[in-house]
Amino acid sequence: MLAYKYLTPVVATNVGDLEHMILADNTGIVTENSTEQFAYGVLEYYNNPSKYTKSIKNIKYVRKKYSWESVAEDLLEVVNNVTN
Repeated sequence: MLAYKYLTPVVATNVGDLEHMILADNTGIVTENSTEQFAYGVLEYYNNPSKYTKSIKNIKYVRKKYSWESVAEDLLEVVNNVTN
């Protein structure tokens, strides 16, 4: 997600698959599909800086976990295990 590149936690509605990625990685807030609930999601970060900071920490972890370098290392490990 583009927001992760900029270390920006996501506020999204529970429509579509984005919800599952956010919840699995704890990198944002998922709200009901209404403007009022979405606004509450934004305010949750505004009023709770520690939650915002924790989401940024989780984004850093996700970015490292799914980086091309990390994926390549995992793939090489699998190849080495299969061929040895």
